[in-house]
Amino acid sequence: MNKNKEYREDEIVKRNIDLYNNHRDEFLKEASELLINNKSTNSSYNKIINNSHNKTLITDKKNEPNKKIEFDDYIIAYVGKNYEYFTKERFSICFLIFRSLYLFYRKYYKFLPIQILLDILLLFSLPLCLFIIIAILVSSTAPNEGTYTFSSIFLPTFFLLLPIIITIINIIIAKNFNKKYYTYVKKEVERIKKENNNTSPEKILEICKKEGGTNGIIDIILFLLVLIILIFTIYSILCRQ
Repeated sequence: MNKNKEYREDEIVKRNIDLYNNHRDEFLKEASELLINNKSTNSSYNKIINNSHNKTLITDKKNEPNKKIEFDDYIIAYVGKNYEYFTKERFSICFLIFRSLYLFYRKYYKFLPIQILLDILLLFSLPLCLFIIIAILVSSTAPNEGTYTFSSIFLPTFFLLLPIIITIINIIIAKNFNKKYYTYVKKEVERIKKENNNTSPEKILEICKKEGGTNGIIDIILFLLVLIILIFTIYSILCRQ
C-alpha cells in the first residue's frame, strides 16, 4: 500500500514538472514539501496548479508591454493589407490590370505621374491604332496614287507600335512590382524613423500606419473623377487642333 501511494505521488510530481516547466524550481519546492508531510491531497494538488498558472499569467502580462518593436513591425504597419503577398510574390497581376489606379490605391505616389501619362497614351493610341489599320485596309484596295512621304509612313507605324510598346513596359514593371514596392516601403520607414528620431517606437508605429496602408473607396472615386476630367480635357484640346 505504501509503495502504491509513493508511486502515485511520484507520478503527480512528474506530470507537474512537464506541465509547468517554466516555473520548475518553485513547483518542485512546493511538491517536495507536500511529499515530506504526506499532504499530497487533491486540494493541495489543485493549489499548486492554480498558483503556477497564476504566476504564468502575471509573468506574461509583465512581459507584454516590454515587447521590443523591430524594423519589420514598422514595415508591416506601413504595408497594411496583404503584407505576406509582397514578400513572397514578385509579379503583380493587380498592377498589370489597374496600373495607375493600383499605384494610387497603394499610396505608391513616386511613379504615379509617369504611369498616368502611359495610361493616357495607351487610351488615345488604341482607337487611333484601330483607325490606321482600317485606313491601311481601305487604301490597299484603292489604286495607288502619289508618292509616300516620311510622315505618311512613320506616324502610322509609330501609332501602331505605341500600344505594344506601352504594354511591354507595363509587363516589365509588373514583373518586379512587389519587390520594388517593398524596397520603397523600407525607404519610407527609414525616412519616418529619421524624421521622428526622438519619438517613441509606438508613436512611430502609428505614423507608419497613417502614412502607409491603402487609400479608401472615397479617395479612389475622387481619383477616378480627376482622371476622367483630365482625359476629356486632353481630348477637347486635341479636337480643336
